[in-house]
Amino acid sequence: MYVAVVIGEGRGPWPPGSGPATEPGRSLAAAGHRVSLFARADRTGTDRHGPPGAGTDGPQPATHPLPVGPARPLAADDALECVSALADQLARHWEADPPSVVHTCGLDAALAALAAAAAGPAAGPPIVHERAGALHGDDPLPAASAGRVHRLRCAVARRADLLLAHSAAEAELLIGFGADRRRVRTVPLGVDTGLFSPADSYPPPGPPQLLCLDGGRSRTGVETVTRAVADLPGALLTVVGGDADPSEGPVRRLPEVPHEEVPGLLRAATLLVTARPATASGRPVLEAMACGVPVVAVDGGTVHDLVVDGVTGVLLPTAAPRPLGRAVGLLLADPARCQALGIAGTDRARARHAWPRVADRLEQVYRTLTG
Repeated sequence: MYVAVVIGEGRGPWPPGSGPATEPGRSLAAAGHRVSLFARADRTGTDRHGPPGAGTDGPQPATHPLPVGPARPLAADDALECVSALADQLARHWEADPPSVVHTCGLDAALAALAAAAAGPAAGPPIVHERAGALHGDDPLPAASAGRVHRLRCAVARRADLLLAHSAAEAELLIGFGADRRRVRTVPLGVDTGLFSPADSYPPPGPPQLLCLDGGRSRTGVETVTRAVADLPGALLTVVGGDADPSEGPVRRLPEVPHEEVPGLLRAATLLVTARPATASGRPVLEAMACGVPVVAVDGGTVHDLVVDGVTGVLLPTAAPRPLGRAVGLLLADPARCQALGIAGTDRARARHAWPRVADRLEQVYRTLTG
């Protein structure tokens, strides 16, 4: 089977900053499938999603950087303006080498792939679309673009051959966009359990270290977390993303870091605390679980399917500072419970969300379209 993966401006099956050798492509290639990654490249020809990992063994996905648009990440409206040029590039590639199935991530990628598939004289390859509700990961849309983007999301939901959801809540979102329930499949969110693994010992030495990875994604969520932990004695909070302020104090703000540096931050943390909205992807929560770090999060969306309340973390019904702070304080006062939650979280991440398992599920989905 030849799988063509088209990555748009939003986050897809390859985490941001990682190379195309990262799972699930490598797992699919190891299983004997041919995998190609198509992503917008800058004008110098450099793949914006990174080069293949050095020193990797076994079959690797091929990369096809597409010279479309400027050499920088694009805002929502600019990404949509590039759809036609992106579709032309894809159609040229696929005319000479048609894929068995196309897996798209991001609204702009789906629109381009649908247009490219329809451009040929014969029926194009089937389109499997992931993250239909996102153009830029979890970023809010500008008010001027919201109506247009909603209409395009609905169009993709109706036209794609299959749509992938990471949770039951996301599946219902797709159906709300107009997707036929019979064309929606749930595939667990994946994590690299080799990169994201527990520290040699837990808890880390020194005062309690609280980590929030939402600085560049949810200003309201960060404010809630900051207020929640303000009165916890001795606890230090590190917020990653957004405005940086590395000065000493109860709250330290760091700039966004490369994805490969996130495991180190997690392994140095006592707890991951997040108050992101239910529409968020849940990836930081899953990565914390894989690292054996207990999670305190607001229930809903993909997080509801990731965290087993009281077993792998603590889920709260609302994003209110007082109950969030109380939950964090109770966990910090009970290191044995923290350690038990972390161990259970690691077990769940490895059993349900390791990339080889997710790739197996993806292969099953593709088979329903290719026979």
